[in-house]
Amino acid sequence: MLRIAKIWTKTRRKTGQADRSALSIGMLCAMLWLGGTAVAVRGATENVDGVLWSFIASNGIATITGADPSTGALEIPSTLGGCHVARIGDGAFLGCDRLTAVRIPDSVVSIGASAFISCTQLEEIEMPPYLAEIGDDAFRGCESAFVSLELGESIESLGVRAFAGCSSLREARLDCRVESLPAGLFEGCENLQ
Repeated sequence: MLRIAKIWTKTRRKTGQADRSALSIGMLCAMLWLGGTAVAVRGATENVDGVLWSFIASNGIATITGADPSTGALEIPSTLGGCHVARIGDGAFLGCDRLTAVRIPDSVVSIGASAFISCTQLEEIEMPPYLAEIGDDAFRGCESAFVSLELGESIESLGVRAFAGCSSLREARLDCRVESLPAGLFEGCENLQ
């Protein structure tokens, strides 16, 4: 199929026509096949209660990539575009310094790297009960986000510096299945006892 795309591109250039069709053919050729099933990945937006959510959907699962506006209190929806929201993507709310509270739905099992890094005004986070993964630097620099933190046994992976710089954190209870704590997990959490 790659050869067909190259021939198509050369033909389109010789005739002086735009290369948009070649791009479409190239994208078609780039489709992934897993176990004989095509995987469709699409980026989309959806307005829910006045918030424009950006997300990527694949095989009925949505990954949040951002929200507009990212201010005040946000309640992340459990479905977008007919897909279950299962992940908050890498850097989804990076530097959203006017975000004050986030409610993460029960459907979310993964919070990506740097998802909430430097959300300095974030004071309240409602974590989902079935959360399995928290990425590197996920909540780093969220100074006021946590006073108390409890991570249950559903947690299988904790990222490096995931809670570093959460200076209001006073207590952390970890009942997770992680074999060893990653470097700098609570670095800079000077009030942690």
